[in-house]
Amino acid sequence: MLSLVQRLILEARLKNTRKRKAQAWGKRYLCLFTCLTSRAVHLEIAYGLDTDLFLIVFCQMASRQGFPEEKMP
Repeated sequence: MLSLVQRLILEARLKNTRKRKAQAWGKRYLCLFTCLTSRAVHLEIAYGLDTDLFLIVFCQMASRQGFPEEKMP
């Protein structure tokens, strides 16, 4: 049985191959967001370590889960 992280990685690979079959594989990074109140965990896949790419992932998370009231450094 695959873990949640393994399933997300496989799903990302399948989406990548469907969209860009001719393009070479690149690194993917997993962003982990946790809620301190409910202890919920949200995972998003980032395609790089740039600030712009992180902000895109953060906005995707906020659009699904709602914008956080407090952020920890």
